[in-house]
Amino acid sequence: MPKECDPYQQTYSLLSHLVEPTAEEKDQLKAQRGLVFLPMSALSCADVIATNKPHFWENELEFASSEPALRHFIPRKAVEIGIVETELALPDSFNTTRAAALEMIEDFSQELAKDFPGFRAIMLPATAYAGVDVHYSKLNPDKGLFKNYYTWCLDNVHQDNISTSTAVFAGRYLPKLPFFISSLDPNYGYSRIGAVPAIVKVGRK
Repeated sequence: MPKECDPYQQTYSLLSHLVEPTAEEKDQLKAQRGLVFLPMSALSCADVIATNKPHFWENELEFASSEPALRHFIPRKAVEIGIVETELALPDSFNTTRAAALEMIEDFSQELAKDFPGFRAIMLPATAYAGVDVHYSKLNPDKGLFKNYYTWCLDNVHQDNISTSTAVFAGRYLPKLPFFISSLDPNYGYSRIGAVPAIVKVGRK
């Protein structure tokens, strides 16, 4: 990836080129990589929360509605994405900066492409992580996809009149708690925040 390219914007751009994996491809990825496939809805983060309020922390809708990145960004395509169900986060990805987490996902993506050309591993915006957790819970009542940690997200927000942007993270501290979305300085690592890659198929359709 060229250094002059913004890797976050590059990933946002990639979201508009996603296509649906075939049933055979999903079966192969499930068997070989332990993936669960869930739909990424074409909804903003604020809309995902508004339509599933009990799933989220009490003040999440207020937070998402106050942040343009969470209120306005909508994935251009609603497609199914794959997540490693039993181990969402990459090993050793905790206590890393968001930039380092993104690099780890890119390394994982290059390794994945050796066996599955046309597929990429990417970091997602918060709306996508939140949406797949909601869908997983509907398929598995009283269970969330995220159980006891968070993931860095692509989104940048501003909080409390801070002059520099902070990076969004999302997930769940404990299995029975609501889904939580907030932000922190992306230049530091945190013990509960890792890198959760989403496996997507990229095409031209």
